Amino acid sequence: MMRKPLKIAVLSCGSFQHTRPYVEFLKSRGHDVRFLAYDRPIQDLGVPTYDISFGASGKAHLAAKWKYFLAGLWGMRSVLRKWQPDILHGH
Repeated sequence: MMRKPLKIAVLSCGSFQHTRPYVEFLKSRGHDVRFLAYDRPIQDLGVPTYDISFGASGKAHLAAKWKYFLAGLWGMRSVLRKWQPDILHGH
C-alpha cells in the first residue's frame, strides 16, 4: 500500500550536525521537508529553508539564545500557518 507523503517541518539550530541525516532520510522516503533554522550559521540541506534566527549565533550566550528563539517563534508561526505541515519535528 502506497502512503501519502507527509509535509514535515524540521526545527533545529542551523548548524546542528544531526539535522542533515534526518532531513536526508525523510526526503529519501518521499516526504516534503522544510527546514526552520533558529540559529546561525545555516547549512544548506537541499530543502526549502527558513531563517527564523533573528540574527542569533551559536556563539551567543545561552540567555541571548532564548531571546532569539522566542523572537523566532513569530517567524515559525508564519511559515507553519502558510505551509500547514503534517508534522513539526523539533531537534
